[in-house]
Amino acid sequence: MSIFKAANSDLNNSTEIWKQCSVEEMKERISKEYRLPYKAIRELTVPIMATNTLEDVRRVAKEIEKMYNIACFQFSIDRKENQAHLLFNFMNRENGLTYYFNSSDQKLMCAMAKIILGHSDDKEIGKRYYLLNYYKKDQNVFKKLQEALQHRSFSQKSFRILKDALDYIENVCEGNAK
Repeated sequence: MSIFKAANSDLNNSTEIWKQCSVEEMKERISKEYRLPYKAIRELTVPIMATNTLEDVRRVAKEIEKMYNIACFQFSIDRKENQAHLLFNFMNRENGLTYYFNSSDQKLMCAMAKIILGHSDDKEIGKRYYLLNYYKKDQNVFKKLQEALQHRSFSQKSFRILKDALDYIENVCEGNAK
């Protein structure tokens, strides 16, 4: 599953767009330092809700940049298609190579974007990637949930099932279980 696709042109001009620079300007910046590698500029498309704004998309871009070290230089909202489009520079400035993200990495990024944009999980990406995002953000998230459950009125059996489920989820996120 490829979430990112190669991009060779600017995003369509719309009333809801932000540009740091054009694709041609970005190519020139990259070319000055390194040979322009294949697919150095890539586009991420994520579904949005009617209530999402450019500021929401900016938060997605900033979070991806912070977690994965790829810079977003354009983003826009297409209200007809209910999608946000983000253009990223995939160049590693230290070694001149493009970053490579496998399908799991890409699904994690897409799930993170959907969480920020207020979407619930979906079948296309899978619950696992949503849970992994929560875990990456706060490695104590499942322990906190277990503590919160102790103060609720569950039967002992229901509490045990919930606690075991959270333990299992935490083990999956840590890579200790499948």
